[in-house]
Amino acid sequence: MFLHQLFTLAKPLQAIGRIALYRGLIDRGLLHVVEWAFRRREAPILHTASEILTFTLEHDTNAVRHHILKEHDADATTLLTEMIGIQGLTDNTGLASHLSDSIRHLLDIPHEGEVS
Repeated sequence: MFLHQLFTLAKPLQAIGRIALYRGLIDRGLLHVVEWAFRRREAPILHTASEILTFTLEHDTNAVRHHILKEHDADATTLLTEMIGIQGLTDNTGLASHLSDSIRHLLDIPHEGEVS
C-alpha cells in the first residue's frame, strides 16, 4: 500500500521526475514486488498491484518488457504469466479488465518514431 501511495503522490511531479522515480523503483525491484502481490489472492493486494503496474506501464513500458524478457531467458515464471493466470482464476471482472488493458499495453508495438 505504501508504494501505491507513493505513486499517487508522484502524479503532480513533472514528467522527468516521475520517469526517474519509476525507473529507480524498477531498478530496485518494483516489478518483483508486483509479482509477489499477484501470487497473493487477497483482492485489495491484487488491485493495488494492478494499479502500480498500470502506473509503471504508462511511464516505462519498455522497462517492464525488458524485465519480462529477462525472466523468460532465466526460465522463471514471468510477470506476464502471472497476469494471465490471475485472469483465469478471478471472478472479479474489474481486475480482469484492468489486467487485460495492461497486457494489451505490453503487447502493443509502438509506431515508428513513437516512444513508449
